[in-house]
Amino acid sequence: MSVQSQGEGPWSIEPFQQSIFALAASLFAIAAGAAPFCVVTSFGKQCNYYDEPSCERAAASMRGGCVLNENEVRAPAPTGAPFCVVTSFATQCFYYDVPSCQRAAETSRGRCVARDR
Repeated sequence: MSVQSQGEGPWSIEPFQQSIFALAASLFAIAAGAAPFCVVTSFGKQCNYYDEPSCERAAASMRGGCVLNENEVRAPAPTGAPFCVVTSFATQCFYYDVPSCQRAAETSRGRCVARDR
C-alpha cells in the first residue's frame, strides 16, 4: 500500500484550495471597486460603503459627509423621471416626486438623488 502525499491523486486538495482562493480574490476585487457611497473628511475620501446608512454612520463618527461615488454610480438610460434611488446593486430612475423616492431609498438602504438633466 502506498501513501500519496498532499497535492497528488484525483482528490488533491491543493488545486481545489487554489481555485477557491482565486475565486474569492476575484470576487473581492470586483466588490472592492463597486462601492457606491464614500465618506469624505478633511483627510480624504473613503469609498468602501455599500449602503447609505452605514456610510452616514461612519461619516458622523468621523465628522465628515457621505456622498455618492461618482466613479461607480452610473445613471441608466433616460426614463423621464427626475429622481433616482442609488443602491449597491442598481440605480433606478423612475420616481416623479421626492417623498416616494425617499421612501424607496430608505427601504432599500440607498439614497434618493435628483437626476442631472
